[in-house]
Amino acid sequence: MSRTWKGSRTLVFAWILPLAFAAGCSDKDDANTTVDQGTAQQQALGVVELNNEMLASVDEVVAADFSALNAVIQRRHAGIVERAEPIWDEGQGRWILAETVTGPEGSFAYYFTIQYLNAGGNPQMQPDDTTARTAFGLLFDLDAASTENGDDLNVDLHYATAMDITNLQLPVYDVTGAGELQGSIEGTQDGRRVDFDLDMSWGVDADVPADGGCGSGVVSVSIAPYTLIASYSADSQTYAWTFSQGSNQIASGTGTAPCAAAAAQPDFFATLGIDR
Repeated sequence: MSRTWKGSRTLVFAWILPLAFAAGCSDKDDANTTVDQGTAQQQALGVVELNNEMLASVDEVVAADFSALNAVIQRRHAGIVERAEPIWDEGQGRWILAETVTGPEGSFAYYFTIQYLNAGGNPQMQPDDTTARTAFGLLFDLDAASTENGDDLNVDLHYATAMDITNLQLPVYDVTGAGELQGSIEGTQDGRRVDFDLDMSWGVDADVPADGGCGSGVVSVSIAPYTLIASYSADSQTYAWTFSQGSNQIASGTGTAPCAAAAAQPDFFATLGIDR
């Protein structure tokens, strides 16, 4: 689905400028700033919350109930994705939600899929007692330029995340996944130079009960030179996280596991300091 990009300056600034501020700015024309320690920690914890939202939706997704996942999509991408209901694509054998937004200042592509596969790897429109794997993923690309009040930004970002859910006929599912956010932002804001590359990746390996109960596992986030590891406990319904630079642990803390927080997940953008 394709539509015209309206109010693109608002879109670009709402999504991108907080990341630019967080990464730090420089007065030098040849600035090449990197994400500082405090911002890297905040963004890594935001990625953990994003994975929490997806883990909290696992049991519904396996049952082909997209309502919980749709609520996440609507909340995160409301102004960008007008139709948050995946459509079955017989040719690809998967459920797809796709949007392409274009305008004079750039383009935004959004692609979300869910697929059910039996033991032989054959796609299924609806899951049943022969389904062996459920896979879902999200891609978006943003390529834009925005100018206002003498400031300008050129943005090139790529985001991708995916999860595989297996052991579907057992009481506890095996969930593995990975994602990345990469790109660059260059220009000026408030008369100051912004010029940096963003390179963040993450992985998840968790055991999630089929009944939606609390599971266990690990989410790891890398924003060079920093790493955050969140370890989940089914018994306490919490996760403990550590934030390190190399072998040196800098910070630690705890958070609420997705099973206990599914009804009131913190907003990902709010966690990153983005006012939407």
